[in-house]
Amino acid sequence: MTQPRVPTLQLQSNEFCICAGSLLFRHIPNKKRKTGPTADGFAPSTNSSVATDKKLEACILWHSDREEYLLPKGRKDRGESLEQTALRETYEETGYPCKLLPVDMVTRAPEPGVNTKDGVGLYVADCIEPFTITTRQIAERNMKYIFWFVSCVDEDQIEVEVDEEDPAAAPGAVPNGITKARTQLRPKWPRDDCGEVKRIEGTQMDSERFDSRWFPVEEALQRLTFTTDRELLARAVELVRNTYGQDDRPS
Repeated sequence: MTQPRVPTLQLQSNEFCICAGSLLFRHIPNKKRKTGPTADGFAPSTNSSVATDKKLEACILWHSDREEYLLPKGRKDRGESLEQTALRETYEETGYPCKLLPVDMVTRAPEPGVNTKDGVGLYVADCIEPFTITTRQIAERNMKYIFWFVSCVDEDQIEVEVDEEDPAAAPGAVPNGITKARTQLRPKWPRDDCGEVKRIEGTQMDSERFDSRWFPVEEALQRLTFTTDRELLARAVELVRNTYGQDDRPS
């Protein structure tokens, strides 16, 4: 009987748990962005969640019972993809509608239909693959795997039909004037008085006690309780800034 060439651990379905989470940002820098590590030119960002006058911020969770600052994450439901899990858990725990934020990074995930050598990382623009995996050994043969993504608040706009008075209609031609339907771009999610996407209430599970808070990324790094979470945020910030530019505006 031949043994595997490399150290191998196999776990049964009751011996592991798959989780996913994301590093949630808002105020993505609206700078010229590089198209690749060797590109000479620059192209404007096509990301819809951009801001020009605010510092890059990260959303972290305050756990009031444990008095800890944490990152949003949770277990994958049956039938979910990792991406769906990351966005659902981030939305549930923070209350903010979100979407994956494409970043330029090295990944070992191959392009569909392309045969590439395993173990060779490729630099990919606008990548939405996990940027880090956390492995936790809870006990003997009890493992938890957490896949981390980069996300941003969903600030997209959608087309809605609105009725307006037809300026070509003759005054008094018909009662109440003549209306015509047209489309208008409006925010997909409710905004507050400052124009920020509002936090949606009631998204957490009954057992969760999280208070989501926004901080400039440097402050969020200092507030996170665990060093591993700080490492995750630092790496995500690096990816965002390398992709979309530095948010070098004064605080």
